[in-house]
Amino acid sequence: MHDGTVANLPANFNPTQNIALVFFEFIGGLRIALGLFTRVFAAAAAIEMAIICFTIFWPRSGYHGAEYVFYWGIVLFSLALRGGGPYSLDRRIGQEL
Repeated sequence: MHDGTVANLPANFNPTQNIALVFFEFIGGLRIALGLFTRVFAAAAAIEMAIICFTIFWPRSGYHGAEYVFYWGIVLFSLALRGGGPYSLDRRIGQEL
């Protein structure tokens, strides 16, 4: 029985894609949390969430399987538009990218 969960997805062992995902998810997550290059990394992560949402989750289970990833993509897109905020490191160095 195929229920559309992540556990049923086949493994992907492409090293180039995995290194890019690790970079944008871990390093990008740290940069977003610190507020350093927030707009750049939030835009990259929003694009990544859109790709994951519409190519992995949406075809398998529709909106109800993809809603969590979809909402995180919207949050990251709004961060890319808004920037890091008043306490971000971008504002402290005086240049927001």
